[in-house]
Amino acid sequence: MNFYECVKWLQTMLEVPLNDEDANFTRIIPAMFAYADGRIYRELDFLQTTNTDKIVAPKGERRLVLPSRLMSVRSLSMFTPGGVVPPPDPVGPPHTLDVGKRVDLERVTPEALNMFWPTTTKLGVPRQYALIGQRTQYTPPPPPPPPIGTYFDIAAILAPTPNTFYVIEWMGFLRPELLSAKNPETFISVIYPELFLACCMVFGCGYQRDWGAQSDDPQKAVSWESQYQTLKASAQLEAAKLRGEGPSFTALSPAQLAQQPRAP
Repeated sequence: MNFYECVKWLQTMLEVPLNDEDANFTRIIPAMFAYADGRIYRELDFLQTTNTDKIVAPKGERRLVLPSRLMSVRSLSMFTPGGVVPPPDPVGPPHTLDVGKRVDLERVTPEALNMFWPTTTKLGVPRQYALIGQRTQYTPPPPPPPPIGTYFDIAAILAPTPNTFYVIEWMGFLRPELLSAKNPETFISVIYPELFLACCMVFGCGYQRDWGAQSDDPQKAVSWESQYQTLKASAQLEAAKLRGEGPSFTALSPAQLAQQPRAP
């Protein structure tokens, strides 16, 4: 299911004219998609949205800013020895940053990190990290328009402070972009279109005031919420099997128990 199919199907189910003349419905589409994406990604863990990438931690910099759409961090690894990053090759394929031995860093709380490593100017090989939030004001390059946007990032505080630059590999959940005309297909819209539509319909019923006792159809939103919960349960089971977290940590569905044969 792509963006245009999704809009048409929602118009049909919400009984909205199949044109662009309903300005209120057109304005509410991004909010509807944000609601559906937010609920699904918060309530379900998909292997396909677990990402990994590498960034370089500079020498003497204790704080390492991670991607702004990284919503959860599973692990941070570091490649040793430090200071070894191959130069770019203008002719052949790009070099990998997987140079040296991978070492997993231990996550601790910010309070524990500050207690164990109170001296931030003392340099060494990082062994631990803590995660904090970071508010970053973004200013575009010149010509200077006014500052645009505020980013709420995640920053990893490394300890000890790096004594040279190190390649850091993060693994975690990276929130995908919303479904839109510029991004016509997403993971959920392609793999779980029925789940996405059901969640959109819960929001859409609220938009049409079919939400409570004073609405035209007070059970409409409740019915779609029930359908969403049913679809979510099946998607959760499938996602767990893909992660190898099915029954007994297998990739199989729950097996039916054998019935005790009746005595003749």
